[in-house]
Amino acid sequence: MAVLEREEELALLDAAAAAAARAEGSVALIEGPAGIGKTALLRAARAAARERGLTVLGGVASALDRDFPFGLVHQLLDPLLAAAGPDRRARLLAGAAAQAEPVLRPQGAFCTASTG
Repeated sequence: MAVLEREEELALLDAAAAAAARAEGSVALIEGPAGIGKTALLRAARAAARERGLTVLGGVASALDRDFPFGLVHQLLDPLLAAAGPDRRARLLAGAAAQAEPVLRPQGAFCTASTG
């Protein structure tokens, strides 16, 4: 996907993806006023990361998530953990990640909600 006049930003995000592929973590912050092209930049960066064979997770924070503990964490990790078999789930939740297991839905769990 072509993103006009964002070559520098795309290069920085591609470098971050390359570092992630080498198991060297980093964080990128994309901010700016509405309509400046943040979403298009993110889409291009996600596509480039997937082309590298990286797993790309995504979520959208909203005002509704404020009352739901770890709502964004659930958006990011629940699909990944649900698709993982028991062995992969154990590997994903090993080490420091084991601290997150109590707040993540157990494999096969079903949640319901009701209104009024």
